[in-house]
Amino acid sequence: MDTLKKDLQNLMLLSGSKDFEDRLLQLKNTYTTEKEQSFIYEFFLNDMKETHQSIKKVSERLNAIKIAEAV
Repeated sequence: MDTLKKDLQNLMLLSGSKDFEDRLLQLKNTYTTEKEQSFIYEFFLNDMKETHQSIKKVSERLNAIKIAEAV
């Protein structure tokens, strides 16, 4: 699992690049056990949750700025 975790962390460095999807597909084909596939799913689910929380915090800050400017 340590290798899978490192591979996923390296994959995230490619986020937004044209190589991301190809590398993700390669990892999905390499790590085929149910436990490995579940780990991949949880990794991305956690990443999505963190991204959502970051966006929420930025949105709240922008809203506070907007309110402060209106006063």
